[in-house]
Amino acid sequence: MNINFKDKKTIGLMIAAGILVLLTIAIVAIFFLFPTKKIEIPEFTNKNKTDVDTWIMENEIPTEQVLMNYEFNETIGKDVVLSQSIIAGENLKKDDVLTIILSNGPDPDLLVTLPDFTGMKHDEIDAWFVENKFTDVTYEYIPDAKIKKDIFIKSNVTETDVKRSTPILISISVGTESVGIEIAMPDFKDYTKANIQAWGKTNNITISFKEEASETIASGKVISQDPKAGTTIKTGGKITVTLSTGKGSTATNFAGKTKKDVDSWAKTNNIKISYVEVYDNKVASGTVISNKPNSGTMKSGATMTVNISVGKPSVDNYTGKSKDSFNTYIDGLNKKSANLKITVTEVESDKAVGTIIEQIINNKVVSGATTVDTGTTITIKVAKVQTKNVESKPGSSYDDFKKYVEGLGMKVGAKTERYNDTYNSGIVVSNDSGSKPIGTSINFISSLGKYTPNAAEFDGRSKTDAQNKMNEYINKKSGSSISFNEPSFSDKTKDLTYGCQPSGKNVICNISKGPEPKPVDLVSFADSPESALIGFISSNKLNVGTRTEQYSDTIVSGNIISNDIGSFLPGHKINYVVSKGPEPTFTIVDLQVKKGTNGQATYDNVNSYLLGLGIPASQIKFEIVDDSGRSTGEIYEYTGAGLYKYNQIFTGKIAR
Repeated sequence: MNINFKDKKTIGLMIAAGILVLLTIAIVAIFFLFPTKKIEIPEFTNKNKTDVDTWIMENEIPTEQVLMNYEFNETIGKDVVLSQSIIAGENLKKDDVLTIILSNGPDPDLLVTLPDFTGMKHDEIDAWFVENKFTDVTYEYIPDAKIKKDIFIKSNVTETDVKRSTPILISISVGTESVGIEIAMPDFKDYTKANIQAWGKTNNITISFKEEASETIASGKVISQDPKAGTTIKTGGKITVTLSTGKGSTATNFAGKTKKDVDSWAKTNNIKISYVEVYDNKVASGTVISNKPNSGTMKSGATMTVNISVGKPSVDNYTGKSKDSFNTYIDGLNKKSANLKITVTEVESDKAVGTIIEQIINNKVVSGATTVDTGTTITIKVAKVQTKNVESKPGSSYDDFKKYVEGLGMKVGAKTERYNDTYNSGIVVSNDSGSKPIGTSINFISSLGKYTPNAAEFDGRSKTDAQNKMNEYINKKSGSSISFNEPSFSDKTKDLTYGCQPSGKNVICNISKGPEPKPVDLVSFADSPESALIGFISSNKLNVGTRTEQYSDTIVSGNIISNDIGSFLPGHKINYVVSKGPEPTFTIVDLQVKKGTNGQATYDNVNSYLLGLGIPASQIKFEIVDDSGRSTGEIYEYTGAGLYKYNQIFTGKIAR
């Protein structure tokens, strides 16, 4: 082959070839001399967001490879890392996305139950709000003649449960002191919010805080105050202080933009971004779907929530796995708005119950991961236990029944024994039947044969015990019963059965009243002490009847005058009379000495005298009569002086 080195075209081709060879050598040299840098992921948990930002910057990591989301946390401070999606020590690959979850501090919208502040001091109330992380609490100071200084008066909220971010105004008593005194307003320019609050508390001044963004005044510093510094205000008054939130930023609508665009803007404007991954059929993966807020002014350090597309959902094939695990998997996808639905069809299978046999998407059985539209319905066929028909086997022996049940892939279940007039003992009477899942325990009833009572086993029992014994047979479908004759005397133990006899399937029993009692002869106990009669009654199992007391001139008090006499069975009530001794007597004077100035006066004198002796009024029978032949107040035809018993009736007439 002849090469013309003078030909310009030839020379050009040779130069181009040489350059290509040199470039190839250079690339190979760079590959071997300067291999691709491996980026190891450190342990970020409990570190600050600035540590993550520094690592991203030092390693020149594209912003789309790091996703930072915020979550509220009650114990971990703002911007501290809670977790990371790739464990420390792993290398960050080209297609990896490292998700960092940062704390956004306590949830300002968490509901907290307010206590009853009645009687609490200012410091105690303030400490409670600080401990429970409330963000907007203002105190006002009000004179009150009844409530002591520094004690709670009222609150502007009536609800028991409120959000931490709820504006709360607490009224504190200043008593009757230090109210209406003029004081100079300081310049709050260099005060912190805590300093201003302390000044307000000391001087009984109610302070209302407002927040505004400022291009020139640092976050937390005072922008303005009303009244202004140098003026005066009276203690018990109110002021307003406006605090800076730092430089404000105008929220942007990032729909259609990339994560890189959002991160760049957020970094420039000191805005926190909380990304929410969302499946979307139309918006490409990595593209912003929407953000909130997307307009207006945001203060420095505020959080913007960004919904970012991860494209269409990809559904893994769960054939051979459990239905429960698939439900959990789909729930995870639906948390990103996949809105997938599941239809379950159960089919008999020898697979474990709940195992997915087929997974069907868009009418096709899938064999691997499948990309689907959001809202797609996925059908899964799930294994359920195979069933077989169990026949009723009355009249079978136990062995034949057991062989039949086990041949169906089932187990012999619980045996219930019952009496049966048709089948001999041990023969199957009935069993569970119908369509049953494989492995089911088949319960059955076994015959005890025909019931024939053994009457002797009911003897010597209480009535209740005998009935309970018969109930054991009745519960086993014996078709029997037991009855009892009226109790009668016998040499058997009282209240127990005896002489039980069968009557077909039934039993009839006698009830013993015990040996028949013998009568007791009771003689007269006249003039004997009452205790002697009571002793006799008790020792012979008789009962005391009616006890009567009478006076007696011959029987001393406490002795028996008379009692029932004769032959009596135990339990009979014995009546008797007890002496109260001689009936008492009394002496009256001649009632004529009780004559008064007229008939009524005499009547009153006589009545008073006899009543004073203890004579019942019912036994005093005097009457006032008109008798012209008698002197006024004269007593005649009357019971005279003498010795009388208390049952004596006293009569007489008194001239009017």
